[in-house]
Amino acid sequence: MTKIIFENDTGRLCLSGGGDEAWRITRITGLGMSDKKYQTVSYFSEAGQKTVSERREARIITIAGDVLGTEKSAAHKISRAIKILDKPGWLVIRSNGVTRRIEAYCTGFEEGDAYGIFKKFAMQFCCDCPYFEDVGNDFVALFKRTKEIKNTFKFPKIFTGRISGGVVINRGDVEAEPIFNIYFGAEIAAEKKIILTICNETSDCKLVMTLYPKPCDVVTIDIAKRRIYNDRGENLITSLSDDSSLNKFILKEGANNINVTSDAETNLSIVCRFVNRYLEAVC
Repeated sequence: MTKIIFENDTGRLCLSGGGDEAWRITRITGLGMSDKKYQTVSYFSEAGQKTVSERREARIITIAGDVLGTEKSAAHKISRAIKILDKPGWLVIRSNGVTRRIEAYCTGFEEGDAYGIFKKFAMQFCCDCPYFEDVGNDFVALFKRTKEIKNTFKFPKIFTGRISGGVVINRGDVEAEPIFNIYFGAEIAAEKKIILTICNETSDCKLVMTLYPKPCDVVTIDIAKRRIYNDRGENLITSLSDDSSLNKFILKEGANNINVTSDAETNLSIVCRFVNRYLEAVC
């Protein structure tokens, strides 16, 4: 049985393909592969065309069904649903023991005819990013005493050499955009210059930063949001070297060999966080 939940700060709307939910799904589209847009060129002297680029379009999800209730109770349920649907949120799909989610906003809601104790409805969602993702992050510790990456670890992890790394496994269908959390120890000299390099040898991309951390600083590199900042809220995007680019740093599908290099021997640890992303949620 498929269950769909749309939730945000306003509330939670639950829809189901069966069971005792008030909102019952009769038809849903948009959970499979999203559309692609292709750019092509053609030449007078050649047959056919050549595809020069492709881009995956935003995902459109449409849900139709029935809402259970008397005329008065159905009107109350619809009024509450409209308040929830008016703001963007997460669309969570649970099917066959698998749970995936996608950021979405409702672009349309229509009430249909009433029949018996049911009233028809239809709602449509737009997902700017077309990929579904796991509920929860994967974590991999990169800077540790050894290069051995285990499934579990506890803080603090102290790095006392200059080079470390690990293998990050992206189990999704497409590339992932990670978040790196850099934890500096209490023993470091305040605002000492540190040049830190994070390199993904698999995708041949790297980030080189010049940092002046304070003891116990936490620096976050958010690839998806194109941000670098510390736990005091200071913008550190200027710490990035001219030959580094946040939008090019990705985790490819499968194994990614990540190396981290520091020009100074200092106490720090780095954790890589990311979510697996999928082309579909039909499970």
